[in-house]
Amino acid sequence: YERQFFDAISDKSHAKLLSQTLYYDFDMRIASFIMGMLVAALHHYHGTMIRTIFQRHPVINFAVLAIGLAMIYFSVSVPFHNRHAEFYQDFSPFWNFIFLSLTRYGYSMGIAILVFMVLNPYGLSKIFERIFRARILYPFAQLIYPIYLFHFPFVVLAAVCVMGTTDRYAITEVSVWQVFAVYVLTGLFTAMFASVLHILIEKPVIRVVDNRYK
Repeated sequence: YERQFFDAISDKSHAKLLSQTLYYDFDMRIASFIMGMLVAALHHYHGTMIRTIFQRHPVINFAVLAIGLAMIYFSVSVPFHNRHAEFYQDFSPFWNFIFLSLTRYGYSMGIAILVFMVLNPYGLSKIFERIFRARILYPFAQLIYPIYLFHFPFVVLAAVCVMGTTDRYAITEVSVWQVFAVYVLTGLFTAMFASVLHILIEKPVIRVVDNRYK
């Protein structure tokens, strides 16, 4: 956290440290699982009570939703790959630590809050419920596990397509639209690959397991 994130582009040891610390370490991943389990527990055991509170106190409902959306926004608001970003003009290791923490824990917490609000919709939460209940998203929901398992190489492929180069040293600036373009292409490529795995491997195995326990 005492170094700028973009140093990983030119320093392999720093890149390895960042990937190990922020991506692969179990203690950096377990928080997301705990938050997901907490959402499930709150919804299952206390969902009715919480929905009653939301109905009686719309301000609380709005505040919780706003906090979740704000955490998601601030978690992705800094273009930390861009060495020319204002964030790096007066570099602060403290704020860099806060931001790196937000990208993991803050984002996960924001998503957990949003999921909970969609499960217990009231007021503005109903807008997100309608979006996430859209039938067009159902195929992606079926493919989510193979997408999770095999998304990483497609991130690289999507980045090459968007940046137009395989030379990482030639990439001196990454704009926000390029980040989201990489996300979109990664989702598309991974979904195509996951569809093949789902049809040929996952679905037949699920069918066998279902028949065994019927």
